[in-house]
Amino acid sequence: TTTEIVPEDNTLLAGLYKSGPMYCTQCEATGFRRITYYPDRPDNMAVFERVRIEADAESYPVLLSNGNLVEEGEAEPSSDGGEGEGEGPARRKRK
Repeated sequence: TTTEIVPEDNTLLAGLYKSGPMYCTQCEATGFRRITYYPDRPDNMAVFERVRIEADAESYPVLLSNGNLVEEGEAEPSSDGGEGEGEGPARRKRK
């Protein structure tokens, strides 16, 4: 499955959107479904063990995500960017 999105045109501030020079995500509680199909519901909760972010280091010098950083460094030579990898937050119970 291929999903195409245009963050620059997303004015709902949910999912992946562009705010000034930054790309941002707002995925709580249903915003991730604006990025791609995913069956994450209260009765079927998804758990992500690792998340990876890659970007052009000159254009996007700061990469920010929730979770705990476990690895960072230069991306593969073909990507011309920096990278970071982190462990996702622990599964949370909904009240």
